[in-house]
Amino acid sequence: MKSVFSSTLIGARNGGFLLILVLVTLAIGLLVVGVSMISMDPFAAFHGSGADRYVDANAAPWEEGHLFINEALDAYKMGGKREPFPVQPKLEGTTYYDANLIMDGEEFGTVNVRISPDGDVVALWQGKFMLNNVEYEVLKEKMGLSVTSVFKGNIAPLKVYEDENGKKHYRKLYFISSGHAVAGSQDGDRIEGAGYVTGWINEDYTCFGKLWIVSFDTESPRICQWDPVEPAEK
Repeated sequence: MKSVFSSTLIGARNGGFLLILVLVTLAIGLLVVGVSMISMDPFAAFHGSGADRYVDANAAPWEEGHLFINEALDAYKMGGKREPFPVQPKLEGTTYYDANLIMDGEEFGTVNVRISPDGDVVALWQGKFMLNNVEYEVLKEKMGLSVTSVFKGNIAPLKVYEDENGKKHYRKLYFISSGHAVAGSQDGDRIEGAGYVTGWINEDYTCFGKLWIVSFDTESPRICQWDPVEPAEK
C-alpha cells in the first residue's frame, strides 16, 4: 500500500509540475507577443492595427476634423479627452511656446502656443512681416464669438509622426488648432483665410510646427513653419 500511495503521490506531483510548466510557457508566450506588438506599434492595444487607424500621418489639417475633441471619434471611451500615450510627453502643467514663423526663407510673424494640462490648445499668430515688398500686420478682429488669428484645438495622441523616409516616431505628441487668419497692409490689402496651427512636441519637450493659411487668392495654402523651440517661461 505504501508503494502504491507513494507512486500516486509522485504522479500527482509530476502532473502538477507539468500543469505549472504549461501555464508558465503560455504566460511567456503572451508576454513575447505583447512586447512584439508594443515594439511595432505602442498604440496597437488602443486603436488597432495600421489598417484600422483613422489618422493619416500625411493628412493636411483641414482633413483632420475628427481629431478635434468636439468632433472626435471616441476610439476607447474617453469622451474625446485623450491623454498622451505612455511613450509620449506628459502634460503635467501648462506649457507655452513662442516661435518665429518662416515662409520661403522670410519671417512671417510669430506664433504663441499655450497647451493646458487637459490637452486644450490655444495658439496666437501676431506681428508684422513683409510679402512681395508690402508690409502686413496680423489683425485681431471680432468675428462672431471668436477673434481672428486666434486658433483653438487640442492634442491628438493618435496621430503618429513619420519622417521623410517613412519611419514612424511614436514618442512625439501632435496637436492641432483652427481659426481664421487675417493680416492687412496700410493700403487695404489682406491675407485672409481658414487657418491652422499644428505642431509636434518632442520627448525633450521642444516643439516644432506649422501655420497653414487656406485662402481663395492662392492655388495652394501658405505654409509657415518654426524650428524646434524650448518651452517658454511665463
